[in-house]
Amino acid sequence: VLTDFACSLCGFFIISYLISLWVLKPVKHTLQRHMNFIADASHELKTPLTVIMANTDIVKSHPDETVQSQKKWLNYISDESARMTELVNNMIFLARNDGGEQKVVKSKVSVSDVVWNSVLPFESVAFEKGKNMISDITPDLFVMGDEKKLRQLVVILIDNAIKYANEQGTISVNLKLVQGRIKLYVRNTTDAAIPENKIRHLFDRFYRVDSSRARQEGGHGLGLAIAKVIADEHNAAIKVNSSVEKGTMFTVTFPKQK
Repeated sequence: VLTDFACSLCGFFIISYLISLWVLKPVKHTLQRHMNFIADASHELKTPLTVIMANTDIVKSHPDETVQSQKKWLNYISDESARMTELVNNMIFLARNDGGEQKVVKSKVSVSDVVWNSVLPFESVAFEKGKNMISDITPDLFVMGDEKKLRQLVVILIDNAIKYANEQGTISVNLKLVQGRIKLYVRNTTDAAIPENKIRHLFDRFYRVDSSRARQEGGHGLGLAIAKVIADEHNAAIKVNSSVEKGTMFTVTFPKQK
């Protein structure tokens, strides 16, 4: 009898242990994700802080110099401060989303106007970089969503396309109604396609296909992660395809509107 009891007790503990592992697995995954996020954020913040401190020391070491004569160092401080501010704001956005603090207040939004108003400011940016920008936006297309966040999503994709288009390349933004679904296409020409094994990581936080180029362009690897969060909040699917022949294209597909 004691043997049977001992076996039953042992089995109970084994089953309890396995259940506890299963229950705690998502908690462990979340904690690990937060730890990785903090580690990556610390690494990203280190560079601008180092630059700011170094240039501040240079300015302080020449107290008799004029502001104009030290303009170069002050510009470095200003640029890195802006870079760090953007990084912190992006991290706050993601942290609030993880904590369930992001509230999406949806209303009927003209996604046609959102895309059009997002494209216009970037035409001059593309021109200054020697790149061509074209758009084809179907009017009067509406979705239920958060207008501010939808604009942020579109801006992230256009900004990303301009940064990574090849020299004298073309960026195209199209908004269409396809089989009852609204689809946003943001494409840029490229000399080098994104490898398939890297495409699946594009929406990961702090992930960059080309770290050196991202640094030059001011990227942190958070933009596409935020775009994915916003798409998910609107029950929209976002995907990317890349080839030298067709370029790199992000597609956002919104659900059928009632």
